Amino acid sequence: MEANEIKIGQEIYYRGDMANAEGFGKITEVIRDKWGDFFSTKLEDGREQKRIPCIMLAEIDTDNGMTRFCTKEAYNKKRQEKIDKFLRFANK
Repeated sequence: MEANEIKIGQEIYYRGDMANAEGFGKITEVIRDKWGDFFSTKLEDGREQKRIPCIMLAEIDTDNGMTRFCTKEAYNKKRQEKIDKFLRFANK
């Protein structure tokens, strides 16, 4: 996402990795300086993440490691698609 599209207070989902647990949080800061555009987050469990490149925040959840951060709306949309797919399979 572009820095001007990212709003302080926006809810996000962090997918995590081998060493860091996934979680939900909010954007706490948007930084635009000579090194680029960044944002910072605070997750619900208290972890803070600083200076994350804005390009890492997606509006579409790919449901894989290519999407490290996405909006909460994108996460919920992908999750609902997976639930619907499972229910169609289970009802066959």
